[in-house]
Amino acid sequence: MTINSHALVIALAAMTSACSGAQSGGNPLLSGMENPSETVLEGCAIAKQKCTRCHTMDQLLAAKIATPDTWRLYVHRMRLMPGAGIREQEEPKIVQCLVYRSFGNEGLATLKGQAK
Repeated sequence: MTINSHALVIALAAMTSACSGAQSGGNPLLSGMENPSETVLEGCAIAKQKCTRCHTMDQLLAAKIATPDTWRLYVHRMRLMPGAGIREQEEPKIVQCLVYRSFGNEGLATLKGQAK
């Protein structure tokens, strides 16, 4: 039996993709996150759906944000944009996702008790 190296590469790539998709639920925003809370998981699902209406996933993943509060301000501003479709109750969940992704639990702790 001979093995077609091209077919083997394709099969390995598919298996790798399937495995990483299972870990992150198919959401690139969850890639590399360790034990995110339910709120973070929910926020990342909302962010994937809503933020990618106007931004590419690559833009979200590559964003260099200086502080957790800056994410809060950006998401608030984006929610107010026509066509964003982000509901007010979704805003803090999206912020939780993006802050956790960028700054971890330490970043989330700085958001506690802050108003919009």
